[in-house]
Amino acid sequence: MPYSKAHFYLLGLIPLILIAFAPNYFLVIGKAPVAHHLHSISSSLWLLLLITQSWLAAKKRFDVHKQLGLAVFVLTPFITAAFALVSHQGAVNTANGSVFYQQVGAALLVVDITLTFLTPLLVYLALKHRQTVALHSGYMFATMLGLLGPIIARLFVAFIPGLAITGADTLYRFNYSLLLTIIVTVAIAIFLYLRNRKYGRPWLLSGVVVTASYLGFITFAQTEIWLNFILQLAMLPPWPVFVGGLILGLVACVFGWRSGKTLAAVTR
Repeated sequence: MPYSKAHFYLLGLIPLILIAFAPNYFLVIGKAPVAHHLHSISSSLWLLLLITQSWLAAKKRFDVHKQLGLAVFVLTPFITAAFALVSHQGAVNTANGSVFYQQVGAALLVVDITLTFLTPLLVYLALKHRQTVALHSGYMFATMLGLLGPIIARLFVAFIPGLAITGADTLYRFNYSLLLTIIVTVAIAIFLYLRNRKYGRPWLLSGVVVTASYLGFITFAQTEIWLNFILQLAMLPPWPVFVGGLILGLVACVFGWRSGKTLAAVTR
């Protein structure tokens, strides 16, 4: 079984998530906007699904694995809609004069918006290739690569000397933590790709897209064109953004499932 111990590594992420997001979310959870709550819930459920599915596959409980796998038709639209809503919330924060978003966050939204589209793409490919276990599991686990960035960046800011952000005058340090985040993320993607090149394209795809999004942060996302786009996004009400994310995730699941049936029929 490929990735037979993946659930252990994913379980190891839980304490890191709690530590990384404690200062800005868990310890001030009552002040967090709805978008952040939905993002937290959807990402947590997604992580738990991957852990459970990995454990079931390792125990060869494929019957339960297949039944539980249908949860992607609910969770994929949910997590995609939450990504979209978080992006919209960031745009609103930018328009409202948030120091962090005006200096850093507005540009960083390019990563959130990229993940809004990358996640359903990976799920589509996972469902399409569900008959090929190595590809199916690779695409599903690759959805976590984009979620690693925020975790790693916050840990760097919290624990690496010289990267702590203590106020508006030290926000520039976030760029350094982001550079380190890119290096770690790319290293993980390359390592997993090289472990099995034949079925390594999920990591190649996700690694390239995530890296491109971070490069977009230091290039295109620093322009007036991007800022104007973010300000236009902020003018939209949140509900069509959320619904749009739901539709995007559902379409990815439906077409992925249908493509998987077609692929299975062709390869028989």
